[in-house]
Amino acid sequence: MILAITALVLGGCTRGPKDVRYLESGKKFLAQKDYPRAALQFRNAIQANPRNAEAQYQLGLAEIARGNQTAAYGALSNALVLNPKHMDAQLRMAELLASSGAESEVREAKEHAQAVLNASPNNPDALDAMALAELRLGKREEGIELLERAASKAPEHLKTAVELAMVKMGEKDNAGAERLLQQAAEKSPGSLEVQLVLGSFHLMLGKNREGERELRQVLDKDPNSTIALLDLATMFSAEGRKDQAEEMYRRIAMGPANTYRSMYGTYLLRIGKQKEALAELERLSKLDPRDVNSRTRLVAAYVATSRVADAQRVLTEVLNKNPKDTAALLQRAELRMMIGMIADARKDLQGVLHYSPDSATAHFLMASVERVDGNLLKQRQELNETLRLEPRFFGARISLAQLYLATADGQSALDLMEHTPPDQRSAMKFTEYRNWALLATGDLKTLQKEIDEGLAKERTRDLLMQDALLRFRQGNHAAGRSLLAEVLRKNPEDLGAVDVLIRSYVVQKELPAAIEKVRGLAAGHPKSAPLRYRLGLLLGAAGRADDAREAFTAALVANPQYTPPRLALAVMDRNQGKSDAARQELDKLLSSKTGEFPARMELGFIEAKAGNYPNAIAQWRKVVEAQPKNVVALNNLAYLLADHDGKPDEALKYAQTAKELAPNDVTVEGTLGWVFYQKGLYSLAVQHLQEAVNREGKKVTDGTAIRRYHLAMAYHQMGDQGKAAATLNSAVKLDSTLPEAQMATRTLQQK
Repeated sequence: MILAITALVLGGCTRGPKDVRYLESGKKFLAQKDYPRAALQFRNAIQANPRNAEAQYQLGLAEIARGNQTAAYGALSNALVLNPKHMDAQLRMAELLASSGAESEVREAKEHAQAVLNASPNNPDALDAMALAELRLGKREEGIELLERAASKAPEHLKTAVELAMVKMGEKDNAGAERLLQQAAEKSPGSLEVQLVLGSFHLMLGKNREGERELRQVLDKDPNSTIALLDLATMFSAEGRKDQAEEMYRRIAMGPANTYRSMYGTYLLRIGKQKEALAELERLSKLDPRDVNSRTRLVAAYVATSRVADAQRVLTEVLNKNPKDTAALLQRAELRMMIGMIADARKDLQGVLHYSPDSATAHFLMASVERVDGNLLKQRQELNETLRLEPRFFGARISLAQLYLATADGQSALDLMEHTPPDQRSAMKFTEYRNWALLATGDLKTLQKEIDEGLAKERTRDLLMQDALLRFRQGNHAAGRSLLAEVLRKNPEDLGAVDVLIRSYVVQKELPAAIEKVRGLAAGHPKSAPLRYRLGLLLGAAGRADDAREAFTAALVANPQYTPPRLALAVMDRNQGKSDAARQELDKLLSSKTGEFPARMELGFIEAKAGNYPNAIAQWRKVVEAQPKNVVALNNLAYLLADHDGKPDEALKYAQTAKELAPNDVTVEGTLGWVFYQKGLYSLAVQHLQEAVNREGKKVTDGTAIRRYHLAMAYHQMGDQGKAAATLNSAVKLDSTLPEAQMATRTLQQK
């Protein structure tokens, strides 16, 4: 026993320090392409010895292989802090950053590549990294010179040949690119790596048969070559060879651990094999419960297949075990937003930001929450914070541009788009949103140039719409309508294009022509409720009430759940004095998710018109409770509480909130003045009522006369009888039949 124990102890001593053992184990997994286990062992080595630079470097390699560039950057940075002379780490960092789209990172890549070249001037990998960085920075000649230098020093170096071939392809010299790769193949006969590159290259050129032959030869020698399997799967899928594509994806999933193994499940989902897809994604999630990406894909698949309860279950289980799992919190927030649980989504995002305040994704999602809640200022703040943390977050940039444009701040939208990273400016979405900003700022000359250049590449919906709007501004209505017709040929239910088309006829006072155009679109798509609804609006505007009612009814037949036509019918009934019929229409919407509060708004108007003020107050109070920033509901509720319910103190709270939300609205200003009057604060009443009347000027609306009667009464209470009488006379000329006329007259007769 003593001898055995002694042998074990001595054996343990000869195995070396823990970090070295973990490091060697990780390298073995790395050689076997088992990157998750390799990364785990390297982390164990780092935990055992935080100053082990080689373990940090090897972890960087494993993370690069897994496709986790952020983690790779962190590991390589740590390696270089510990050992700045680690040339392999310098080289990998240069290669990693050179492929970035951010200019600052590409410039940093040059520094790392130069560090390697200082030690080894002809290192082909360093020359390649430096060349790629120069090309990314737009220095084409310098990049090509470096690649040619690398090729002359190491003719057999495949990476150099590939980079030069890509340059040739960029110049549309596909034959020259192919020749370079063929030469590389001749210099390295039998090389699987060369054959793999050639096969992939031929697929890029559309030479599918040559590419397939070469990639199958690679698989004959290396059945688990992920890139060969992936390229073949992509080609088979594009050609409609579903069974063969499925087999390639299956082999990727069942082979050694790799970045792409989840693609089998997503492909099954895409081709409609939902049951098999979920089974595969569930298998991967169980295979490595700590794999956040696998869990994320599984939850997304559950949502895509309408199994929301299963998605919630998975996330709840994870968060019960670890409430600080920010990835799960983020996904649950997205899920809750999707099903309308906005308050709960906000709590999840607040949790993420508590643990990870620099999470750009969390700020972006929080912006969506603020948008749904109507907090436009906070939405803008969250989007700005997202871009501060991640300037390359293109979706956030577009969302912020949309917000600026929606609030008529075209210059801010343009400034925002001008700061788009250079490599993202080639995206069509960049061109489209920059154009919208140019249109909003009135820079029509630049806009025309950008539209023409964009349309030469692709006739997208937004570019055609922009061109149409520009033609309308120039007075060329025929050309504008022709462009809208092109949009509508592709999508006859493009409501944005339909509305612009309608407006083009209305401004020309050609309402009958607009009616016929929309009638034609609706006839071609009889199941389109929105088109029939718009037809009803036009017919109503033309005074053809019966035809409008028929169109709204047809819209409801096409889609009984579509809210606008039912609301329109209720409004028609109210205007025609058919209150009971209007209530019946609106009652059908009260249980609707989208129609409940528009219906309650309309019911409030109906009850107020009928003199049922308690019922009107009840309806508008429910709207305000659910939509605390609904200005119309706030204003109406405040007015009725002060005027008919004897509650001016409560009314003031709602009136002041409405004023904060709509500071330039004359109706809101008038209501606030009347609430102050009811509270006996006549000086404040005069201030706000006078502001409303002055701002309105000669414009006459439904409430103009009422505001003047109220102002006359306020002047009287302040002792200014001259202004009171003059204001009363101006109100009488507008409408002497209002109840407010008698009330104001009696008030002014009082001493």
